[in-house]
Amino acid sequence: IDSKQFEKILKYIRSGVENGATLETGGERLGSKGFYIQPTVFSNVQDGMLIAKEEIFGPVQSIFKFK
Repeated sequence: IDSKQFEKILKYIRSGVENGATLETGGERLGSKGFYIQPTVFSNVQDGMLIAKEEIFGPVQSIFKFK
């Protein structure tokens, strides 16, 4: 990925945290060279959150509860 996509993915991760999703793992830059991001997993994601509505082209996974 390039720097633009890298920043976009980090924006989604910040949005998830700010909107109340639980960051289970990851969410940080991986290494100091290149544009690598740790595999990231969110739980307690709600339908109205940006990370639930947008397709994130990066290592970000959201877990939803359902009944």
